[in-house]
Amino acid sequence: MIERKITFIRRTVQIFAVLLVFYGSWIFLYKPAAIKWFAVDIKTGQVINQNYDNPTYTQPVQTYLPFRSCRFAGNTGTFSGCMMFFISDALTWLHPLKKILPHILLLTGLSLLFARFWCGWFCPIGFLSEMLYEIRKATGVFRARFSEPFRKFLKYTGVALFVFLIVSSLIIALPGTPWLIKKPLYIATCQMCPSRIVSALITGFPVTLNFTFKSASTIILTTLNVLIIIFTLLYVFGLIFKRSWCKICPGGVILSFFNKISFIKKEKNLLKCTKCGVCADCCPMECLDVYEEKKNKNVMHSQCIHCYRCVDLCPEKDCLKVKVGNTEVFKS
Repeated sequence: MIERKITFIRRTVQIFAVLLVFYGSWIFLYKPAAIKWFAVDIKTGQVINQNYDNPTYTQPVQTYLPFRSCRFAGNTGTFSGCMMFFISDALTWLHPLKKILPHILLLTGLSLLFARFWCGWFCPIGFLSEMLYEIRKATGVFRARFSEPFRKFLKYTGVALFVFLIVSSLIIALPGTPWLIKKPLYIATCQMCPSRIVSALITGFPVTLNFTFKSASTIILTTLNVLIIIFTLLYVFGLIFKRSWCKICPGGVILSFFNKISFIKKEKNLLKCTKCGVCADCCPMECLDVYEEKKNKNVMHSQCIHCYRCVDLCPEKDCLKVKVGNTEVFKS
């Protein structure tokens, strides 16, 4: 039997997901195709369509999944953007419902079925954050934990970022909004996301940041670029804090609302728990529900990313179980 078998299986899936998201166009050899871009004419402010035919660029899959499948994965990425980009883009251009409904149904269905399972098993940004923490263990760098109040602050900050995404997209959609405001606010969610930098660096895509104060437009863009540096530093803190960015990621915040009702459940046998504390210590999201729960067998926390480290490391036989529907798939 493979020691810590769940972790081994999850790592295998994560590596496949990284290769697929970052280098899918190389692996599957997509045929180059003309890409239709939406743009705004500077003089009239009208939305225009234009075809951009670049034979060196491979057409990404026009599908959005509930994890960081970043549009900034250069010319090698598989997907045209993540769930947050889709929401922002759909609101910005007020796409007709018949065009976006299939994507809405897909995202809603996948979120209902698996919730933050996407974060723990498929998100490449989450995986790389875990690798930062593995570097910490290998090099002996000290380990730290966020305090409970600060974790709550990060969660609410993630909610605030999602609200900002909605508001900024709707501001752009308003006909009377000046071009100088529309331009820097476009895909503001991408302008603040560390995935924009991490994905670009890994795939060789250029990273450009603006730090000028010549106009209202550049001031807004500079503010967003300052935020992306702050959030990228938070991501790098994954060296000493487990999955530091994941605690603030707005996509993860949205998925967390589905955790309690998702198709996947984590249960605890209250009689077999010896309160050893292993589950509390190993959790990358620092959730304490598995350890503290004394009444209910369902211990699926809203912040749980379904890594099942607690199940893998629990020393008590059959104390923790993971079920898909009514089918048991993992147990301690």
